[in-house]
Amino acid sequence: MSTRAITSIWYFFCLIMISSYTANLAAFLTVEKLVSPIENVEDLANQKSTMGTYKRIYQFMEKHADEVYVNSNHEGIEKVKKGGYAYFMEATSIEYNTERECNLTQIGGLLDNKGYGIAVKKARRHNLRAWLSGGILKLQEQGQMHTFKERWWKQKKGGGSCSQTSKSSGSVNELGLGNVGGVFVVMLLGIVLSALMGVIEFLWFQRKLKKESEMSLFKLLMREIKHAITCGSSSKPAPKLKSQKDAEEPTKALAGYNSLY
Repeated sequence: MSTRAITSIWYFFCLIMISSYTANLAAFLTVEKLVSPIENVEDLANQKSTMGTYKRIYQFMEKHADEVYVNSNHEGIEKVKKGGYAYFMEATSIEYNTERECNLTQIGGLLDNKGYGIAVKKARRHNLRAWLSGGILKLQEQGQMHTFKERWWKQKKGGGSCSQTSKSSGSVNELGLGNVGGVFVVMLLGIVLSALMGVIEFLWFQRKLKKESEMSLFKLLMREIKHAITCGSSSKPAPKLKSQKDAEEPTKALAGYNSLY
């Protein structure tokens, strides 16, 4: 009985572990990828159009000027949140807002590339422009500009929260010990229950054997434990039963009678 119980618990444990692994593997392989209806600026214009992309966008925006043009970046972002609207904005401002507005995303690459410049007054004695350019170049080479951007774009004033959200939503949680800990608890309880059943069966068998044997219960238990520990042979000597003793006594008496005769 105990052997059947521990075998059943082991099969149950294997079944749950295989099922959990299969379910986690299926979830990992079927992660839904975010599908954007717009990948780049060409998608905004019909690719089947024979006109240039930017020209077609310009004509559409001029035709619907009251609907598409806004007075500020904040107004454009609010229209994007309502849906059905894409807003053109400089990349640095987009990065700043997408770090704080998790329902916004940047699509495609840059439409063009422009740099920032600082206007200074011409001076004959002190070349302020060269001094500023050299200082900015030095900061770029030392990585300070990147550090400043990381600090003010992704760390300060609520930045970086959307990066953690997108990372956690785009990946599948690993199946850790806490997820399958209950299965190990069930297996441990099954082992304890099977061991308890084995001890009960052993004691019950020895008690039954005690009724038919001349040996005490303690000696029978010690004999069984010694045989289990040594594992010297596959067979063990059987205890002498009372029925065998009763059968031997008439034989001895008959042998004595024959000798007297």
